[in-house]
Amino acid sequence: MIMRDTVRMNEVKLDKDSAMRIDLMYRIAKGYQNSPALRITWLKSMAKEHQENDQKCEAAMCYVHAAALISEYMYMVEHSPYLPQGCIAFQHISPNVLQECAVMDDVLKPDEEGMCTGGEFTERGITALLRDSADLLLQCNMYETVNEVYKLLSRIYLNKRVYFKLGELHKNLHLAYEKMHTMGKKRQMGCYFRVTLHGLKFGELNGVTMIYKEKPFTKLAEIAHRLQSMYERPEDDFEFITDSKKIDPA
Repeated sequence: MIMRDTVRMNEVKLDKDSAMRIDLMYRIAKGYQNSPALRITWLKSMAKEHQENDQKCEAAMCYVHAAALISEYMYMVEHSPYLPQGCIAFQHISPNVLQECAVMDDVLKPDEEGMCTGGEFTERGITALLRDSADLLLQCNMYETVNEVYKLLSRIYLNKRVYFKLGELHKNLHLAYEKMHTMGKKRQMGCYFRVTLHGLKFGELNGVTMIYKEKPFTKLAEIAHRLQSMYERPEDDFEFITDSKKIDPA
């Protein structure tokens, strides 16, 4: 499965379909659930791809998952009370991080065969990922989530007595709360479009429904034009249906 998705991802690069490429990256990363170092490599690749597409919130979540995974394995090796105590410490940022919990017998030995070695599996690695995540969340107006990330960071900075960094966190939080107050309900997180592909030409994607997240205020005509240019081929009989009526695949 991993090899097939890797080959497929190289093919998708030619189609310029970033959403499909990210979906394949997600599947590959999930396939490495029992290989933490490789999973983190793919999570970082996903974050980079999201950032290139200006999807800051999604990129931030990739970094959060990577930090949670590292915390889970570090918690089993050395118990530092000021570091996040495994994935459970991240559940208020996103409940999805609980999928990073190491519960299988073959992954409960993080020091075996260098499974969890490298610069990422350190306090510095966790701190860098949390900081990158918080910076992206600030940029996409996810102020409530920034607060949860800063709770984890502040414990690390306080223990190390890095007061300059600690003050920086509180300054950023102050500005974030001010923006929350002034913006009120005017914050726009994005537009979502449900897209279903029908037809044998789509292969394994025939009948598959996907959710596309676009920038705030994106019009239906904009995403329709982009998807049409992406999927339509001169030799194909292609039709783009923009309403939500039930479609007869025949």
